[in-house]
Amino acid sequence: MFTIAKLLRTGYVGFNPNDTAAIEELKKNFKLYISSDVLMVDYLRLLNKRYKRDVIERAEKEKLVASFMEVQDDVLKRAGVSKKDYDQIKMLMKLDRMIFLPEGKMHPKNYL
Repeated sequence: MFTIAKLLRTGYVGFNPNDTAAIEELKKNFKLYISSDVLMVDYLRLLNKRYKRDVIERAEKEKLVASFMEVQDDVLKRAGVSKKDYDQIKMLMKLDRMIFLPEGKMHPKNYL
């Protein structure tokens, strides 16, 4: 149960060997755990909902990145962006495709 709760947290939480063993046990006896623990069913439902949301969000970001990589020269000229600047941005995006994209809902900015 605590391992699934770790997966629901928004920050990074490392797994230890006990967590890995708990996941393996859940995979082996999935029906038993689901039929005996209603809270676990709810946690798994929330985890699945977050996973689906993250997949959609990642696909939308990939579309943005792909459209940025194919910007035409006339669009750059109208926007006042030089070809050199655009090439440098593309080079940075080859290193990290999500570098200039907005923060996701899963990891909000901390303004403290």
